[in-house]
Amino acid sequence: SSWVLPVEKPEGWSAAGAAPSPTADALIYRGMLFGDELNGHAIIAESSPGRIMRYPLPVGDAVPANRRKAYAVLQSNDTGFRPISMAQGLDGALYLAAVNGAGAAPGRIWRLAALESVRDAPALPSGRSPPELIGELGHPDGWRRDTAQRLILEREDATTAPLVRAFALGKASALGRVHALWTLEGLDAVDRETVLRLLDDNDPRVCATAIRMAEKFLYPPADAEIMAKMIRLTEHADAAVRLQLVLSLGEAALPEADEVLWEALARGLEQPLVVDAVLSGISGRETGFVVALAGKLPEGALAAAKAVAAATSGMLITHDLRRMTLHAADHARLNGLFALLVERSTPEWVRAAIVDGIERYIPKGPRGGRLRVNLAVEPEPLIKFATGESPGAQRMRTLLDSLNWPGKAATPESVMTLTEDEKVIFEKGRTAYPITCAGCHQPQGQGLAGLAPPLAGSRSVQGDGRIVARIVLCGKVQEMYPMPTLRGAFDDESIAAVLTYVRNSWGNAAPGVSPADVASARAATAGRSPMAFTDFELLELAGELARP
Repeated sequence: SSWVLPVEKPEGWSAAGAAPSPTADALIYRGMLFGDELNGHAIIAESSPGRIMRYPLPVGDAVPANRRKAYAVLQSNDTGFRPISMAQGLDGALYLAAVNGAGAAPGRIWRLAALESVRDAPALPSGRSPPELIGELGHPDGWRRDTAQRLILEREDATTAPLVRAFALGKASALGRVHALWTLEGLDAVDRETVLRLLDDNDPRVCATAIRMAEKFLYPPADAEIMAKMIRLTEHADAAVRLQLVLSLGEAALPEADEVLWEALARGLEQPLVVDAVLSGISGRETGFVVALAGKLPEGALAAAKAVAAATSGMLITHDLRRMTLHAADHARLNGLFALLVERSTPEWVRAAIVDGIERYIPKGPRGGRLRVNLAVEPEPLIKFATGESPGAQRMRTLLDSLNWPGKAATPESVMTLTEDEKVIFEKGRTAYPITCAGCHQPQGQGLAGLAPPLAGSRSVQGDGRIVARIVLCGKVQEMYPMPTLRGAFDDESIAAVLTYVRNSWGNAAPGVSPADVASARAATAGRSPMAFTDFELLELAGELARP
């Protein structure tokens, strides 16, 4: 079925705006069936109120006041209408899948089009010559641009590259020249001269794409002329260009590139995503970057402090995930970062940011208290720093209680946080654990390299009990230590007892797991194939269980 969208809305629909509602689906409309009315807008299906919204996306820094609102394209007075999914067709129309919320009729697929629009799909340009296909790169319709680019790449004709390059350097639309640049990249034909010219392009979209294309010339030894031109773009007026510059220069890992990243952090509050962009570029070399940053910005900057905290937290999370396979050099990098806390020359804002990052790394349990996590080596700089009297040192003393490391005195079990019923099942788990689990996970939950990960201080073990029960029942796919399914080996009460014990021993502190919780997890996972969970599935499951 089709709806035609005239200026006056069809009966039963209005264009009245309303407060945003939960989104069922969204897409960026890139067709021309509606002229310029919807091209480049975000189209949003809202299931609960039964309406389709559009949101004009800003281009560049300027966001006029009249472009900051969402507008209703269609809104139904039928309370049973529930749009759930959308797609743009080859003809430019919006195709909308909707279910009937009242349950009286099956769902339907609707076609939303403009008055007097043509229903036929546009002709595929597959039989066109290379010059004709290249011309399609500048077509106002996004589908035609995409299709032309795909067909050029599929032909793998090296003689096409000079024509595409001329198009990129010509007077076509900005979107056409962006497509041409990415077509050159697909043909492995991005050349130095084209990049140099388009780094000076007046259109921010073309300039930002040229920056992205320039990355191939930044690996040591970097092209000096391209690097110099990119560094000059730090003063560019457009935020998208500056952000792409930070992202691309992070790939260079060169001193002159890092200078730009430091400057970006110094003034990073004026633009979102800068901190994330910097961190993506310094992955694996955070310690050296933070050490240099501490010397470059003695006065500090909020964005720089956020970057130091995020880098500290990120390093600790990586350390936690890989601690049983890390080498001495990895431990040295982490302790090198911690050593900044006790060096006299370290600015106070850097110390505070590092402590912030450590605090961010330590998760909080369902009852609000901090959980305990593992370090692979004793953090000597943290222990030394915690002996001071500064506010940061006092915070560090508290945080050290949540960190475990080899040789640290055992932390008392947290049985007193459990209910009376949970204490009973905890004691059953204390008896069962040495028989059922300690062979792999070791008597104190410390794990065994190459066989089983630690349970003491494990963020996963102390997470949602429903998820932990599913892992024990079904198993988990892991690179080094796959968890087998214990579904048939133990009953619900035995699994609940061991989990309650593990979640409240060796410094762990989390609510108990009841036999009813395990029974529910067993029923929910009946018939899984394959049985073992992947990390991605567990992330999806966490999102599902978090919903009310």
